[in-house]
Amino acid sequence: PHIDSIRIHAFTYGFGDGPRTELLANYEDAFWMQGNTRYNTTGTTAPAVSYHESAVVTVEVALTLNGEAYTVRQPMAATTRTRFYPVVLDLLR
Repeated sequence: PHIDSIRIHAFTYGFGDGPRTELLANYEDAFWMQGNTRYNTTGTTAPAVSYHESAVVTVEVALTLNGEAYTVRQPMAATTRTRFYPVVLDLLR
């Protein structure tokens, strides 16, 4: 249950047969956050995942975890969430 070592070889996403967007490649750090160039090995920022109602995005991750290689490829349907009250009310709770 413990992570001794992890290396993300590739973390990509794409819509249908369209082009793939690579978010990470050969990444070994313990933390990553999209949109922050400090955590990207290339020093660039990948574009945010676009929202398309009823679209399906396929995410693929190739990694080595504790010396074992894994590849996960999973389609995910778009999800819409709506709120009927201001977000500021969440802060006041």
